[in-house]
Amino acid sequence: MTKWGIRTRPGYVLLSVLWLCIGLVALVTAVSAVGQDALKGSANRQAIVDAQWAVRGCTAIAVATVHREFHLPGLRMEQHLRRWERLDSLVSTLAPVGALACSWTAEPRGVQLDVNAADSATLTRFFVTQGASAAHADSAVAALLSRRPVASSEALREVPALGSLPRALAFLGVGGGAVTLSHAPPEVLIALPGFSAEAVEGVLRVRRSGRTLRSFDDLTQSLPPAARARYQGALHELVASVLLAPIGWTLRAESGSGHPRVHAVHEVEIGLLNGDVGVSRGRLWLE
Repeated sequence: MTKWGIRTRPGYVLLSVLWLCIGLVALVTAVSAVGQDALKGSANRQAIVDAQWAVRGCTAIAVATVHREFHLPGLRMEQHLRRWERLDSLVSTLAPVGALACSWTAEPRGVQLDVNAADSATLTRFFVTQGASAAHADSAVAALLSRRPVASSEALREVPALGSLPRALAFLGVGGGAVTLSHAPPEVLIALPGFSAEAVEGVLRVRRSGRTLRSFDDLTQSLPPAARARYQGALHELVASVLLAPIGWTLRAESGSGHPRVHAVHEVEIGLLNGDVGVSRGRLWLE
């Protein structure tokens, strides 16, 4: 019997103290977890900001380098065009500055067949050269034309008629505009008006030699008679829908920051106007 007339059960006080300690440990653990989550969240937000600024710095390095290359004293127009056509090679030689961890790539416009710009005959030839039957090619073309303008590359994958032609999707695009002879792959070149296997090989031979096509007529000299006649018969279509060199490039810079690492990507469009480099359409995202 206690002072207050209450009988104390054996171990009651010890059990109460034990549960109190457990409760305090749980509370401290919960508070600690919340604090750690807050610190992690703060660190992650800082890593995101750092990565975004870092990748913008990488883009600035690339753009400044490209701009400098096009303003070297004494450059002739021929040299300007050659540098423009080799912009991907220039970007591949870039090196990070200071602590920035950068990587860069440059892709020319016009390396894919733009489904919103190509006519039905070109699209049909493309699908046939990709292994589709005439009926299947007609079905695929009709499906694409009914969906024009196709909004994105992702929307292309939703076209049912293209489901059995997965490889073809790698050579189809949205928004690329005219096909570029200096960079388009053979799978795209063979679908162009007037192009034969000999014409495709003629373009590839020019690329391998390090030369550039300065006019559509430059290609005719290397073609056998039948391929030359076919090519020349379609010159008016080619001039209207095909470019000799890229009209623009997509410059892509990548960088990151933090632990775990936040990966940031920044893309800008680069164009050449009157010998000067212009930049537009920036897009930044995290991966």
